Amino acid sequence: MDYAVIGTGPAAYAAIEALLANATSGDTVLLVGMRPDPPRIALEGRDPRSWTPDEADALHRALKARGGRGFPPPRSRFGDLPEHWPGSHSVRLFRSDRFGGLGNFWSRLIAPFAPGDFRGWPFGYDELEPYYRKVAECMGISGVAGEFQERYPDSFVNRPPVAAPPLLETLVNRLGTDRDPDYRIHVGHGQIAVETRDGRDDACVYCGGCFYGCFRGALFDSGARLEALIARGRIRFLDARVERVVPGPRVGIVLRDGTRVDVDRVFLGAGAIGTSEIVLRSFGRRGVPVYVDDNEMYNFPILYLGPRLESGPSFPISTKVAVLVPAWDRGPAGEIKFAPLPTILFDYYLPARMARRLRPVTDRLRQRMVVAQLYVDGATAARHALYLDRDNVLRIENVRRHHSDFRARRMIRALRRNLAGTPFLVPPFPLTKVSSSAHYVGGFSFGSQANPIDALGQVLDGVHIIDSAAFPNTPSQTLTFTIMAYAWRTAERVHAGASE
Repeated sequence: MDYAVIGTGPAAYAAIEALLANATSGDTVLLVGMRPDPPRIALEGRDPRSWTPDEADALHRALKARGGRGFPPPRSRFGDLPEHWPGSHSVRLFRSDRFGGLGNFWSRLIAPFAPGDFRGWPFGYDELEPYYRKVAECMGISGVAGEFQERYPDSFVNRPPVAAPPLLETLVNRLGTDRDPDYRIHVGHGQIAVETRDGRDDACVYCGGCFYGCFRGALFDSGARLEALIARGRIRFLDARVERVVPGPRVGIVLRDGTRVDVDRVFLGAGAIGTSEIVLRSFGRRGVPVYVDDNEMYNFPILYLGPRLESGPSFPISTKVAVLVPAWDRGPAGEIKFAPLPTILFDYYLPARMARRLRPVTDRLRQRMVVAQLYVDGATAARHALYLDRDNVLRIENVRRHHSDFRARRMIRALRRNLAGTPFLVPPFPLTKVSSSAHYVGGFSFGSQANPIDALGQVLDGVHIIDSAAFPNTPSQTLTFTIMAYAWRTAERVHAGASE
């Protein structure tokens, strides 16, 4: 059987691992996606602590030229930044043509969906649990087993936890009591796809440069894993942008240049928006919208007013997490991620020499401030309409926004009450919402009456969706772990059916 996977991100990687694990004689796997060759910078692959001030300034000037000077600084991949979808009238949504997709800019925080998050799915948590485990074994997840068991029945941790600074340890030790009538707060270590085992060449060394890309490869990188499979001859790669697919006993993949490649089965893993665009073009459907949700995220600071604490290890990704579960099961849960104030906040806005001279001052500020990010369940998510215009160009319009603000205020109030009487203070600042969380779901999802797909994501004969375009909902936690587990399950089961 000839299989093709469209997309080069985490969904594509998981599906390919499933196909290779179950391959029989005569099976072929083709990966189709964009592989631009962005110019490498001299800093790529070097420890950020070794950069000279002139080198750091040059990188930050390049980032500001593309990402602007706004707050917060952009997350980059050694100077490369994600693009925005063209054709968007009212919202700028992220996309990436870089090999590896938006997975290049994902923070690597990992969490499964809770059993109650599978509403609207044709299967539940128990069905996906074995595939969560396969993905965890493949990628490696740091954390502490047994935390959050009231929400997540199983633990998939298989690496030691990332060391957290004393400020975050003190914060979570003061949380966890039920002082708010609306929410129970559960706290623990963030589960992160990062290598932390001692003695390994790719183990994290706490350089603090995660926002630039990991020079050691400690952070899980699906694009790098796919590159290795291509180099070893395990899969073939076609560098091309897909226009549409033509269903049939042999599925035709039509490329933007008009050429066609025929295979037996196609797996669409180009992301909720990219996959939906391909399906819309395949249906030839113009002017009829499909809808993608994007759950909303809020940033706010937490101040520490207690005795001075040491700075501790430098790791800017959220190493501590709080889950806010509604009391009496009234409504969906929220999730707050806690991270230390990253040094990039100062390095990005100040000349490098000045930032280094001010390091003692900024270090004291880092000992007094926590960056918190609140993710709200997609029940009231921002919603975007995708449609093809008369010229067959994808257009994106926002049709719902700000519906999560009320629930976000309630959750922050619950956190504030929980911290009452401690040295921590949540200032009464106005809500600061990020324009997009990049947690996109939908387009052609389970349970949709307008665009029904089956439990294996089949949207056309021989064509299966393997990413969050199939998801009917977006809970507060990150999506990538569930995307990969779902992609693995779909590819494995489609392969088994095709081989019978």
